[in-house]
Amino acid sequence: MASVIDVDRNDEVPSICGQIDAAPTYAVVLNAPRGNRPLASELGIRLLARHAEESGKAVAIATRSSSLASRARQAGIPVARKPQHVRWDAGGRRVFRLGPWSVAPPGFGGYVQVLVVLVLLAAIAGLALTMGPSATVIVSPPSRERSITVPVLALQDLDRTDIEGRRVPAHEVVETRTLTLTARTTGTAKVGVRAARTGVTLTNTGAADVTIPAGTVIVGPGEVRFLVEAEVVVAAGQGGVATASAAAPGEAGNVAPETLTKFADPAFASVRVTNATGATGGASDDVPAVAAADITAISALAKDLKTSNALRATAFTGERTDVVLHATLAIETEPGTAYPATGTASDLVFLDVTVTAKALAIPQDVLEQLAAGLLAEDAGEQLIPGSARARETGAIVASSESEDEGVRSELEVSARFASGVNEDDLIDAVKGKSPEDAESNLREQYGVIDPKVELSPGWAPWVPRFAFRISVEYRSEGSEGAQPGDESVDAEERPSPTPSPRP
Repeated sequence: MASVIDVDRNDEVPSICGQIDAAPTYAVVLNAPRGNRPLASELGIRLLARHAEESGKAVAIATRSSSLASRARQAGIPVARKPQHVRWDAGGRRVFRLGPWSVAPPGFGGYVQVLVVLVLLAAIAGLALTMGPSATVIVSPPSRERSITVPVLALQDLDRTDIEGRRVPAHEVVETRTLTLTARTTGTAKVGVRAARTGVTLTNTGAADVTIPAGTVIVGPGEVRFLVEAEVVVAAGQGGVATASAAAPGEAGNVAPETLTKFADPAFASVRVTNATGATGGASDDVPAVAAADITAISALAKDLKTSNALRATAFTGERTDVVLHATLAIETEPGTAYPATGTASDLVFLDVTVTAKALAIPQDVLEQLAAGLLAEDAGEQLIPGSARARETGAIVASSESEDEGVRSELEVSARFASGVNEDDLIDAVKGKSPEDAESNLREQYGVIDPKVELSPGWAPWVPRFAFRISVEYRSEGSEGAQPGDESVDAEERPSPTPSPRP
């Protein structure tokens, strides 16, 4: 730890030396941010240096004054702009700050020191541009497809692929979806098609006129309701007539005379109402409706889904890269409630069924390991990631008596391999070049379809010169960015679409 003594511009040298003697630490920093005139003279700085030597103290100066700093360096005293930046080993050398670091070049002339710092900065910038950036080269190289038919034993608890033993890990896949079953109904129901009508007699027994609006409800027998067709005013103590029609179409509206006897709204209680003649004209027709047998039949159909070959063939929908093992497929169904309800007029009845399919499947990464182990012609040959596919052939594979776990199946495995190019060649073709030149090299030298060079950070001007900063990613020619019409690869070398495996 060093003591810091604040020094004013006009403090005398003897006073400063006295403060140095009184400092409790061996190292003392004179903090003169605006400089000090006595110390800036040749005599003053020599007196300070001699006093420090005689008192056994280590003295440094912190100042922004160029004249004081120059005198201190001439006397071999360490100098910094701030007390905390003092380098005690610098002596009379100039110290340069680089962020949290400081550099004290050899004690040559000032211009030589500046040159050394500039060279050092240039070296750092060069390293940053060559070692700092990283590059990813994405290529669709010319490739060739190979295939093989092989029996495998799929085990759910296996942790790695055994190429020689043809033993592969498998995992359970589950897919749930909802199917809506439909069936034609066999029952019938009466549905009203025309409303009954009748005339009604109104008698106002009150002392005030009563206006009965159109649509006022007259109560009939049971649930039958009639509606006044047009507004009518019945004078006090007088009578009137109106026409009413059944609120709902159908034969139920054909009521007998003297059955419409009151208004539903008590506000018209002073007006008596009756129908002298019966209502006529209401008609109904027979239409399809849901019968109890329809509900039973569609519920039985839902149970039969478990054994439906058509459903088993499409149990796992969409594009899949794993291989579902048909022998392990299990289907569970959970029917809901059929609708509409029994007796409801409808030509169709519906039932929503939740279908859950479970099976063991061989994952895509395992297929790639299997393909690389069985189809690669040499250890360095590169399999195109994502190109491995497999399907069950349907052949019955015999199992030994000692193996009572796992599922045996015969697979036709296919994959594509890079042809005539390897990772080292691609790295040599791009390192040290701009992205545009690197991509051009890949197209011209190796027939790569639509190569892409990605730099990190993006502002880096060229691909690093060091191979360990460059990674290569292969992709199939049909993936995003490839040009299907590009003629740089022979048509026979192009991959053909591989259908998704179906159980």
